[in-house]
Amino acid sequence: AQDRPARESDGEAAVPPGSTYFAVKLALERALRAEQGGLEVMLLCPTGLLGPFDYKVGTGFFLVGLASGHLRAWVDGRINMIDVRDAAAAHLRAATAGRPGQRYILGGHNLTAGELLGRIAALFDLRLPDRRLSPAEAEALAATEEARCLAERRGRPALSREIVDTIVHGQHVDAGRARDELGLRIRPLDETLRDAFHWYRDNGYIAAPRGTEHAEHR
Repeated sequence: AQDRPARESDGEAAVPPGSTYFAVKLALERALRAEQGGLEVMLLCPTGLLGPFDYKVGTGFFLVGLASGHLRAWVDGRINMIDVRDAAAAHLRAATAGRPGQRYILGGHNLTAGELLGRIAALFDLRLPDRRLSPAEAEALAATEEARCLAERRGRPALSREIVDTIVHGQHVDAGRARDELGLRIRPLDETLRDAFHWYRDNGYIAAPRGTEHAEHR
């Protein structure tokens, strides 16, 4: 539902045209539901994950891309972000307190991509890219960037189709069921961003300026 945060009771959403990311997610859920006759299955659906120990830099590209200068253009849209540690705690709780056959949305902070990037820029004294793309422009750039990386067999796209799909077709969510039944607790967004930033920097994903560190602002 677009007029309010989405809930588990809303049922299965349609796959946006051309979205491989959402098509795979839906196929995985359907495959698990098909196994419920022989397995004890619960479906846990985390939203965008942020936090330390992100070796592959998934949704954390919002932070790494902005801090490293690789994010030169962006597209806006509704998203939800959760600290990976809060999502992990909910997974552990589900093993003992979750209801078999149930679906749980693990959501944290409802905001827009622009608001998230703006908060990152303010916290670490970074500049938000001036170039804001339309959804069509973002999809075209992501396809071009992924084709370039495939041809060169190296590097990371400046904007990926997964990130574009997540933003353009994203929505806000209501994680009330997970809070009530799994004890889901959400830490402040700034805490997540600071911990993630320090981990990325300490592990070489973000280069610290010579002789100093990025400033942090409250």
